[in-house]
Amino acid sequence: MTANRLWRWQGVDMQGQFCQGTQWNPGRLEVFQALQHERIIPLAIRRCAIKNTLWHPRYGSQVVRQLAVLLQAGFL
Repeated sequence: MTANRLWRWQGVDMQGQFCQGTQWNPGRLEVFQALQHERIIPLAIRRCAIKNTLWHPRYGSQVVRQLAVLLQAGFL
């Protein structure tokens, strides 16, 4: 199984409006297909670098605990 990566994309929707966003997908092809499914014509798809230092195992349990609180409160 391939790990998902963060991708930043820019495109044009069916009304001709410029749009942009991010997606978690394993590869550029999957991002392209997802955008086509949403009827967005991709102009640029770039992979975003994520620093490993931002996700340290020491903080993993704290993040999971905070997400659990948000889920219980109905925010997610």
